[in-house]
Amino acid sequence: MRIILCGPGYKNKFAGFYYSYDKKFLNGLIREGHNVVHFRDRDESRIAHTAMPPIGRARSNLSLLEICEHFRPELVALFHADVVTDATLDAIRKLSPGCRIVNVDCDALIDGHVMKRMTARGPRVDASFVTTGGEPLARLRAAGVKAAYIPNPTDASMEDIDAFAVEEKSTDLMYVSSYGPGASQWAFLEEVTRRAPKVRIVGHGASKRRLLGRAYFEALAAAKCALNWSKYNDVPFYSSDRIAQLFGSGLCVCLPRSIGYQRFLGEDDAVFFSTAADLAQRLTAIIGDGSWRDIGHSGRDRYRKLFNERRLARYLVAASFGEDVRGYEWSDI
Repeated sequence: MRIILCGPGYKNKFAGFYYSYDKKFLNGLIREGHNVVHFRDRDESRIAHTAMPPIGRARSNLSLLEICEHFRPELVALFHADVVTDATLDAIRKLSPGCRIVNVDCDALIDGHVMKRMTARGPRVDASFVTTGGEPLARLRAAGVKAAYIPNPTDASMEDIDAFAVEEKSTDLMYVSSYGPGASQWAFLEEVTRRAPKVRIVGHGASKRRLLGRAYFEALAAAKCALNWSKYNDVPFYSSDRIAQLFGSGLCVCLPRSIGYQRFLGEDDAVFFSTAADLAQRLTAIIGDGSWRDIGHSGRDRYRKLFNERRLARYLVAASFGEDVRGYEWSDI
C-alpha cells in the first residue's frame, strides 16, 4: 500500500528524540511491506521560509500536494501534523480518490488544547486514534469524532538495550519528567524516597532539562527499575509514550494500578502500585531479593508481544479501512 506519514522530522528536540512515537509507526509500516513516504511538515515549513512562518506553512502544504499528485497515496496518516491544513486534505482526496486520511495523537486527550485540535480535525479525516481511554475518549466520540484507542508502540531497533541483563547498576529506581521542581510528580518521588531510604532513586529532567538520545538509554541501562508516572494517572489506559521506552528497554517498570494496564500485563510483568507507601514497600522487596530482573525480562517480552511496531502498524491500517480488529486486545476500549 502507498502511505504518506506526516509528522515531525529530526530538527530541534527531535534530533535527540529519534525514537519518538511516530517514528515507530514509520518503521512498522515499512517492515509490514508498505511503500511509505515520510513527509516532515514542520521541517518543510522551516526550510521553505524561516523568517515568515505563514509563507513557510503554505509552501509546506504545496510540497505535500506535489508528492500526492505523483504518489497517489492510499492512506495518509497525520501524526501531530498541525502544519497540514484542512484545505490540503480536501485537495488530497481530489488528487487521489479513495485515499483514507487518519489523525493520530499521543498527547493526553484530557488536556483542553488536545481535545480541541482532535475535535477540529475529526470531521476532515476518516478516523482518529488516541492513546487515552475512559471518559475523555467518550467525550471525543460524543462530539461526533470517529475515534479509537491505540497503545504506545515499542520498537526493538530503538529500545535496543536489555536493562535486566546489565550487571553493573548505579540506580535502583529512575524517573524521568520535564516538570518543574514544585510539580506533584516530583513530590510523589520524594515521598517514595523518604519511605524507601535504602533504595537508590534518581530523577532526571526537572524544569525541561530533557534527557534525550543515547544519554537517555545509557541512563536506562544503569537502572534496575523505572517509574512510569505520567501527567494524568487516573485516566484509563493513558500514559505518555515513555511507557513503551521503559518496557521495551527491559527495565522493571513500576506503574499505578489506576491506569488499568493490568488488562494487558500480569503481576509478573510489572510492579503495580496504589500509593507511594505501596511502591516503596514493593521496591524494597524486589531490590532486596533481585526479582526486579525477572520482572523486567518478563515485562519486556509481554509488552513487545502485544505492542510492537509491526503489530501496531497492522492495526492502524486495518482500523483505518474499517476492517475487523476484534483480535486486538484494546479494540473494545
